[in-house]
Amino acid sequence: MSETADIAEVTEDTFRTWLARNVSEYVGRKDGHRLWFSAHEAYYFALVRDLTAYGVSVRIAMFNASRLADEAIDFSPIRDEVLVVRRDGEKTEFRLLSRCEMAEVDRASLFMPLAKIWQRVIDRAAIHYACEAA
Repeated sequence: MSETADIAEVTEDTFRTWLARNVSEYVGRKDGHRLWFSAHEAYYFALVRDLTAYGVSVRIAMFNASRLADEAIDFSPIRDEVLVVRRDGEKTEFRLLSRCEMAEVDRASLFMPLAKIWQRVIDRAAIHYACEAA
């Protein structure tokens, strides 16, 4: 759990809290007394991290992160995909665009380049496990 929390760039306490309230299938796989998480699960939690850091409620962040992580199961996010998040009071709007479509967005509040988040998770995992193997 601490490894996945580190890869997703959240504290272990935050990670455990999210697992306790998780509304998705991204809960790890239990093997004996340990929980094991895949790269897609780490990606999911990295998305939740970025969305909640912006101020999206945890449940809404989890729902949308689950949808995005599900889309990345067979293929990593396309290089030019960007999640545009707009908050207007209690309402949060999510829109998936390519970078060339971003000119159409007039007042977006948050741009999340999905391929960069995916790559950040992979890079952090590679560093973590390279240190562990040494």
